[in-house]
Order: sequence, then structure tokens, then C-alpha cells
Amino acid sequence: MFCPYKFTILGVSVVFLPYFLFRILSEKKHRIGVSQRLGFVPRRVLEKRTGEPVIWVHSVSVGEVLAAAPLIEEIRSRFANHQLLLSTTTVTGQGVCRKKVASTDDLVIYFPVDLSIVVHRVLSFFSPRAILLMETEIWPNLIREAKKRGTKLLLVNGRLSDKSFRRYRKLRPFIRPLLRSFSFIGMQTEQGRQKMLELGAPVNVVSVMGSMKYEAALSSAPSGMEVLRLQEESGIRQRKVVVAGSTHRGEEALVLKAYIELRKKHPDLFLVIAPRHPERFAEVENVLREKGIAYSLRSAKSAVNSSCGVMVLDTLGELMKFYAMANVAFVGKSLTERGGHNPLEPAACAKPAVFGRHMENFREVADILLSEGGAVQVSNYGELVSAFDSLLADEVVARRMGARAREAVESRTGAVRHAIARLREILPA
Repeated sequence: MFCPYKFTILGVSVVFLPYFLFRILSEKKHRIGVSQRLGFVPRRVLEKRTGEPVIWVHSVSVGEVLAAAPLIEEIRSRFANHQLLLSTTTVTGQGVCRKKVASTDDLVIYFPVDLSIVVHRVLSFFSPRAILLMETEIWPNLIREAKKRGTKLLLVNGRLSDKSFRRYRKLRPFIRPLLRSFSFIGMQTEQGRQKMLELGAPVNVVSVMGSMKYEAALSSAPSGMEVLRLQEESGIRQRKVVVAGSTHRGEEALVLKAYIELRKKHPDLFLVIAPRHPERFAEVENVLREKGIAYSLRSAKSAVNSSCGVMVLDTLGELMKFYAMANVAFVGKSLTERGGHNPLEPAACAKPAVFGRHMENFREVADILLSEGGAVQVSNYGELVSAFDSLLADEVVARRMGARAREAVESRTGAVRHAIARLREILPA
């Protein structure tokens, strides 16, 4: 019998396969782990199977992996007789997952492409009792196959951008049965809950759980001893530090220009630049060389000398530590590109954050920090310099702003507790 729903899934798969093959052929990063993405689970992973029931947690990239970390830790504690399967889509997410989140007993893989034959193969290997998808991961074939097997589906820390919502709304007849396959959909905000209901999710399944990124940010904040050790190791303990985190093309030039100007007033100023994408490390080095600025690389792991004023953070997973020793933090992808990155990271370290006008991806968090006096928003280069200057010049004001930012984070925890409570209802012992 003809089934429009199944036919649509087949159509999506047929369209998706050539696109996936093109990405593999054209971009090296997509060739990493390609056999796993096609459902061929490595022997080293299969040999770690304990025979215990499996709970699968999927996070796309670094941000989602770190946000999921407190939840994963709590699942280990509350479901001790289960084994965790952790998956990521991106290579950087996989690295951070293995290094900072996964335990030795966890199974870690790349997320399979959403083709029926592939997800069938992966689900047959692991037979998970539950699959937890972070944020807004809606994969038709995975959802359909999991439902057929009786696997419980949970969407946690959910969020829907206006752009994604408009796209999903056009596909509502197709999206509605997918959302009705979930046992729990936990959205970060009431607005997100309303969007999910409008797309057809059941009222009794969708709730507001808050954002796990608040807990994740607090749990990732380094201790005072770690910060002191980093200051000693890097040789910048007695200097004023600006950390420009997750920068994108064009922002490094603006931050460097501000640094050069501010050195006249703050001669002990030190700048740390952390490009968002590792493939741009060399590009940022070229900019520094062209400007004749002495710099060091974090990967060298050596103390900088007094003549060096800039460090390129060319390692992964250390940005929070550097935020914690900053006087001022700049959050990238907010001046020259739209979207912004996570301002909770410096906030959890009790540091004042400066970001541009493009914070669409973190609008709610940005608005909270701005309204509670924990951040400054700028629109252009002049305002950027002014914000840096005022915070570097008045340490009392900077510390007060950082304290307000930290308080804003601490007052909004509880999302992990909510998700665990629902998981325990869905998966009774």
C-alpha cells in the first residue's frame, strides 16, 4: 500500500546520498571516519560492548558535546547498569568527546548518515534502550527505525531558530509524525515549546527544561589552581589579558588593531586569539606576520617573553581556561558574521564579556547577560576599543561585571535534573 510518509523519507534519502558523497569527495574533514558514518563500526568499539543495555547520546559538535557533559555524567550515575554510546557529527566534536567527556567504558562513534540501511546496521549492533538527541536533531530514518524497534527517543536541550522553524513549518505534514515518535521533547524556552507544538508535537510530550549549557558552563569552569598554573606556565601572570575566543575571518584583524591602539595606554596588555576553526590557525599567523607582531603558539607550551604580546590558541579544548585568566573576553562570530558563539563560557568564569551585534544563535543568553549587567554589546570598531579600554582601566568595574555574569549563570541551572527525571520515567529500572 502506498505510504506518503515512507515515500517522502525515501525521497529525502535519495537526494541526501549524492550530497553526502560530494561532501566526502570535496572536503577532507568529511572523509575522516567515513566508514563509521556508513555504519561500519570499528572492531575496537564492538570489543568494548559489555552486554549491558545501551543509552545513546548524540551531540553534533563541540558546543553540544560540552553542553551534554553534565547530563552524560548524571546518566552514568543514575543508570549504572547501562553502557553509554556517544556519537558526534564533526571531527572536532569527536576529539573533544573522547578527550573531555567519554569514560574508558563508553562507546564512541561518528553519527551514521541518515540512510535506512546504515541506521538499521548501527541500531542492530547496539540495540539502545533510548536515544537522546541534543538540541534539534531530527533524522527521519533513524527516528523511524528506532520507533519500529521500540527504542525510546528523547530530544533534550531543544532549540529552534526562526530560520529552522520556518523551514520545518513548510514540511509540517512530514515533521509531525516524526515529532510524535518522541517520548520526551525538552525545549530550552517557552517560545521553543510553542514552536514545537505548532509543528505538531504532542502537548504531553513537550516541556520547558531550560538550557543545559548553564550547568555545562559551570562544570567546565577551571579551578583557581588551574588558572594559576596556566598563568605561571604561559608567563603572563602579571599582565592584563584580553582573550578573543572563537573568532572568525575579519575579527582577528579588528581585535589586533584594537590591541595595537590599546598598547599605548596599557603597555602590559597581552592578547590571546582563539580562532574558531583549526584550519584557520595558519591564516591568523600570516596576519600577525604581515603586521610584524611578535606572537607565540599555545602548542609550543612554553612561557612567553616580555617582548611577545600575542598568543594564538592553536590547541583544542583550552578556551575556558584562558577565559578564566582574562581581564576581558571577546566572543567571536558576532562582529563580522551573523550568529555569535557561546557567551556563557566567560560568564561562568566570572569574566566580563564583550560581543558584537550579531548574537542570533545565543540571543536569549546574550539578552540575559546584558540585562543583568554581565556583558557589553558593541556595534563597530570604535565601540570595541572603548569597551576594552574601560574594562582594562577599571578593574573594580570589570570584576563587578564578571560577578554579575556568573550569578546570571548560577541562577538558571536545573535542566539536567529535569532531563534525568523524565528519562527515569521513560526507562524505569
